[in-house]
Amino acid sequence: MVTRRELLLKTVGVAVCSSLELNSFAGIKDTSLNVPSWDFLKEGDVIDVIAPSSPIDDPQERYKKIEKYFKENTPFKINIPDHLIEPTALLDEANTIWKRAKFVYDAFSSESKAIWAISGGGLGR
Repeated sequence: MVTRRELLLKTVGVAVCSSLELNSFAGIKDTSLNVPSWDFLKEGDVIDVIAPSSPIDDPQERYKKIEKYFKENTPFKINIPDHLIEPTALLDEANTIWKRAKFVYDAFSSESKAIWAISGGGLGR
């Protein structure tokens, strides 16, 4: 069970990581990209990735690019759960509500120091 204190501490990580754009990590062309340094993250800390809304295009390829970027450019580890993106036909969401909720719960219950919520197509599809 996650305590209120743990939830609050992890929410700070969510707020910071949610400001990152997936596209800035997806097709990294600018090698001079300045990655922000966060005092609460230390070398070797894990960032959990969740997808609480619509799916991203070509998720497996994006995962590879995200993992490669983090490995080459940051001291952090990235955790992308298996089967994170399994679009539903009805609303074209990233996954069923139950699975998306479980990914969020698991991220808050894990030992990670931050949570990064990736977003998908939205209105631009």
